[in-house]
Amino acid sequence: MPEDNNKVYKQYLVQFMSFRGGLQFDVDYQFTGQELALIMPNQLVQLMCVKVCGIPNPGTDSNPTKGRSSSLKYYKKSISSFMPHRLQPWNLLTNFGNPTRSVEVNDLIKRVKKKEVWW
Repeated sequence: MPEDNNKVYKQYLVQFMSFRGGLQFDVDYQFTGQELALIMPNQLVQLMCVKVCGIPNPGTDSNPTKGRSSSLKYYKKSISSFMPHRLQPWNLLTNFGNPTRSVEVNDLIKRVKKKEVWW
């Protein structure tokens, strides 16, 4: 990954990890594989909802007024690039793989995209 992309992608990982844990991480912090392996799809969905709706658990009638599906795809790509098992789809039964490749995350992106068309 080119160095410039790595810096840009890293800021989204740091935002997510700060959101997830309630702690502020410096952009230079190096997350361990063990820390990254604890990420769950529902946590990613909550951050993505905040990014597009302003709240972590919007209702089904909520519209994405703060972001678009393309933004969510970029967040997904940025965070995915740091995942220890980034090429593996998320396995719901074992909670193993890349959580950015989960059905939950992909369904949210699809819902936001539909709302963009109809909203």
